[in-house]
Amino acid sequence: MKNTTVYIMGCWDLLHVGHLSILERAKALGDKLIVGVFSDDVIASPEYKGRGPVIPCEERARMVEALKCVDVVFVLEEREYLAPLKKYDPDILAIGEDWGKHRRNTEAVAYMEAKGGKVVQLPYTKGVSSTAIKEKAGRSI
Repeated sequence: MKNTTVYIMGCWDLLHVGHLSILERAKALGDKLIVGVFSDDVIASPEYKGRGPVIPCEERARMVEALKCVDVVFVLEEREYLAPLKKYDPDILAIGEDWGKHRRNTEAVAYMEAKGGKVVQLPYTKGVSSTAIKEKAGRSI
């Protein structure tokens, strides 16, 4: 019997219940969950968020790794998706509902489909986001 490997990537800044929910949903798709954590430089790049995360990468990776649904964590030093897909060879690529049609995204989907893998889009937890937490904290501090 083949173990099913699932891969998901993200910033995971200000770890919250929405992050936990999507990671738990991703894990439920298979036996092993591999999580990519974008580096601070990737997040701060103008093509991504344009500002650095609140929590440094090493701490974000450590918190994600501590979750019981997560099996493997690694840091993504660039926003390129094919290299980790080829390295970790997941059966399923789990993506958020805001995935979009950027070339790197469509290449990742095409790669997964060409190798017989699946791409599963997971919904976000409504009303929960790092941005909302930052806004709320800014009002109360």
